[in-house]
Amino acid sequence: MSVTTETNFTVDEFAFYALNTYLNASVNASVDLNMQGYTPSSDAIEGLWNGSSDLHTWAQDVVRSSSPVTRPEYDGATQVPGVIVRWEWLAFPAAVVGLSIVLLVGIIIQTSQSSVYPWKGSPLVFLLFGAGDELRSEVYGHSVRPGGIEGAVGSKKAVLVKDTAGLWKFKAA
Repeated sequence: MSVTTETNFTVDEFAFYALNTYLNASVNASVDLNMQGYTPSSDAIEGLWNGSSDLHTWAQDVVRSSSPVTRPEYDGATQVPGVIVRWEWLAFPAAVVGLSIVLLVGIIIQTSQSSVYPWKGSPLVFLLFGAGDELRSEVYGHSVRPGGIEGAVGSKKAVLVKDTAGLWKFKAA
């Protein structure tokens, strides 16, 4: 069979359906081997069995010879594994991370320019390290009024010292 490179083949959906029906009935068959010989399930599979010593190579040849014709002319759909990145879905998390970094840098710059030390501006430091007995006794009774604690000990200076157990505590300076 001599086919020139300019030759175009067209295969429509009915031809694919007919080929699929024929191949399912003909090739989707079996050959039962037993002591007496073999028993094919159809005449077409018996012809393949008798005509080829290597069915795997025969199947590869059929696919290889039909692929260049059917692939470019096929007008259908196929499923191809792949990853589709939806950038609009990633915009919000990226914006949150970006704004968090901007906020962190802003807080670092603001804290470095402030005259108040960072640990003094946070009430969590006293919760984590505990206040000394002198500071606690001065605060007692002032916590019920708004601004009472700040008025009682707001002007006091405190330093971190290790107690006898080796833990850090605040002590009035």
